[in-house]
Amino acid sequence: MQRKLSTVFVTKVGAGVDWLTMTCASTEARTRLEGLIATVVVEEEELGYRPSTWRFKGYEGHDWKSLSYGRRPSDDIVVARGQLADRLFWSLSAYARQVSRVDLQVSATLKEADPEIAHDCYSYLTELVTEGQVNVPVSYKLILGDVRTRGDTLYLGSRKSSQFGRLYDKGAQLETAEPGKIWRYEVEYKKPMALHVAKGLRDAVDRNEAIIATVYDWFSSRYTAPIFDRKGSKVVVELTARIHSDEVTLAWLRSQVSPSVIRLMERGRGREVFTALQLPLYGPFDNTSHD
Repeated sequence: MQRKLSTVFVTKVGAGVDWLTMTCASTEARTRLEGLIATVVVEEEELGYRPSTWRFKGYEGHDWKSLSYGRRPSDDIVVARGQLADRLFWSLSAYARQVSRVDLQVSATLKEADPEIAHDCYSYLTELVTEGQVNVPVSYKLILGDVRTRGDTLYLGSRKSSQFGRLYDKGAQLETAEPGKIWRYEVEYKKPMALHVAKGLRDAVDRNEAIIATVYDWFSSRYTAPIFDRKGSKVVVELTARIHSDEVTLAWLRSQVSPSVIRLMERGRGREVFTALQLPLYGPFDNTSHD
């Protein structure tokens, strides 16, 4: 199962904020936010997105394609989605009193399409659970797409929890690429974690690298090794430790470490792998005598 994931060739990796829901309450913040929204609304309407009435939990306002904005006596709310959320993240989060939801995404484009990746991850998780190698509950569900167009989706976690993950065929969803060409990994953080994640992203030296590392570690800790490489420093978010025994540790090594090691070995980087892991260079990379 994991051997297949280790041999895919990723040609492009993109990352960003995919959703942001925030509120602000001070008079100054609300005034500044209103000015920012007015500018964004002009851009949305120039693209042909006309407003519709929007009401949400006592807020009243309007909704466009990628933006919802509402007011009530005590505070304002903004919901930004997709590329707009990523583009406006810095400005919007600066005004935030509270962030109730923030989604992080990493999209990996493959050299050759592989529509089976979500299904393979699901099968591997099922294998671990069946063999009793996962002693921490892992909630997961696979939704199969159309037989012809595919577009499978793997869900990790509960929608009601503060963290929820999705692995799905983004190209098939948008109908912009052949099935299995672009895979997206998303993590949805809700209160109380969302505000901590947003603050962490603001403090990151490189926001994209922080998102890649954070999303990579989130999926890996749930025995679903991403097809892209991890880099940079992740946003500091407290996650439940999931390695509790030798058997689970070995399962974690197979799902998280093995794919990266195999890729490096295939590229002739075996010596560097042993050095990085601080392992003795026995075998084909060992040029010393052990008599």
